[in-house]
Amino acid sequence: MSHYQKKALLTGVLTLNLLLVAACSSTTSTPDYPVVNDMPQKKQESRRNDSAATSETLKAIEAISESQLDVPYKTIGNKDLAMDIYLPKSDTSANTAKGHPLAIWVHGGAWKRGDKADFPAKNPNLAKALLEEGYALASINYRLSSEAQFPAPLEDSKDAVKFLLDNAKSYGIDSERMVIMGRSAGGHLATLTATELTASKQTTSQPMPKAIISFFGLYDLLALEEQKSTRTPASSQTPEGLFLGNTPSAVPELAKMASPVTFVTPNTPPTLLMHGNMDKQAPVQQSLDFAVALEKNNVPHKIIVEDNARHGDPIFDSKAYVDQVLAFLKVHNP
Repeated sequence: MSHYQKKALLTGVLTLNLLLVAACSSTTSTPDYPVVNDMPQKKQESRRNDSAATSETLKAIEAISESQLDVPYKTIGNKDLAMDIYLPKSDTSANTAKGHPLAIWVHGGAWKRGDKADFPAKNPNLAKALLEEGYALASINYRLSSEAQFPAPLEDSKDAVKFLLDNAKSYGIDSERMVIMGRSAGGHLATLTATELTASKQTTSQPMPKAIISFFGLYDLLALEEQKSTRTPASSQTPEGLFLGNTPSAVPELAKMASPVTFVTPNTPPTLLMHGNMDKQAPVQQSLDFAVALEKNNVPHKIIVEDNARHGDPIFDSKAYVDQVLAFLKVHNP
């Protein structure tokens, strides 16, 4: 059994008896990692009713927002990279005197597939709740691994942030209340964008993200190769191999520059990590180890490990998780 497997097993045993912590703290969390346990029956009901609920929620999103789809933020050659922007028609719960707070969403898909339209499709309850809280939403596209390798997707994400900040006034956005979030590969890119920007913020005067929200993301690509080695032989054709252009161990310096853990500093924004302990695509150890790095740098953070949840489990868009996100944002992006 490898070091990572032993560590994951020990962590799993320790966390099984912990209860959900309902309130988010503005200080650095303790190393106790709560497990959200909505019980198998609720999880099955969530999956069974997912399609109908998604359809109804999408209609509700349309009713409460004004959408501007396919807004180009960058042109590369003859191709536009675009984002979808959703502006709340009205709100009563958010302080929007200076404009709407902004949530930037980065889609998942192993860096090789996916689209900006995935946000309302895969996380409709979160999208709806954020709009109801007065948030403007921006879901971005970026170059996939079939088009370009790292650092291209990171450059795209940072350019999308800059576009939104440069045009904040025209969209009614409060540039000082920006957060960035994503799932899977999008969680990786969202976190990498925020950590890289804040690690070098002395070189720019642009506003920085106030919080990171990441669902089952990846944070250390070199460690990922070892953590996945028992299931997937190292190959340049794995998602991370296609993303980097080679296996992480073959390009270690590039893999480090593509890993959010490399850029964690005391300036890293408060971070909420959510992960399933049965995730095979993105091992939960990625989040556990990243939380340790945040702890060492005194970064306010919270990690929630969902028992028996796999990668992309619909439970992560349930009320329990949406409430966790909103509570975290109320503390760190009021």
